[in-house]
Amino acid sequence: MYVGLTSAPGNNAGIQVFSLDPSTGNLSSINVYITGINNLSLGISPNGKFVYGSNYSSENVFPFVRDINSGTLSIQTSISAGVAPGYTIVDPLNRFVYVANSGTGQGTISAYLIEPSNGKLTPVNGSPFSTGFSPIGLCTDPRGKFLYSSNTEGGNISGFSVGENGVLTPLSGFPVTAGTNPFSIEMVSY
Repeated sequence: MYVGLTSAPGNNAGIQVFSLDPSTGNLSSINVYITGINNLSLGISPNGKFVYGSNYSSENVFPFVRDINSGTLSIQTSISAGVAPGYTIVDPLNRFVYVANSGTGQGTISAYLIEPSNGKLTPVNGSPFSTGFSPIGLCTDPRGKFLYSSNTEGGNISGFSVGENGVLTPLSGFPVTAGTNPFSIEMVSY
């Protein structure tokens, strides 16, 4: 289990790793990996090889290589994100990482290409991409063709097609009104 910490020892944030006892459900702490200030969100690649943490205050994303057997992490070099990155997601095909930059009065999504051998991130051309005000949640469809953001300040949902290169293109008919302060967003299979 991986937990994003907003305040780890020394008033720094990071990722805490726990092992799970499958017979009792008990958790045991393995380690805390310090990443900066206010690590708000974690994204884990579907293949289980990489973990990504976005840091709200230090405005960056930390990639980690995950040991499949022990669950321990090896930190890679961080990469800049937009203003107030608040949510991280990995596409279902292990190709891209998307981060919602949720600073007040603005809204963008940073997009990164995943290097398959080591998990390092490279910005996608044109990133960050504009979305509604204060995107807080992200989700993709199961095939990795579309990405959606819930925009808290805008009260709406933005929709994008995902290009083969990770570029986000706004979908026709979006944004869609979603009520007051939409926060989280998830998709089921279709």
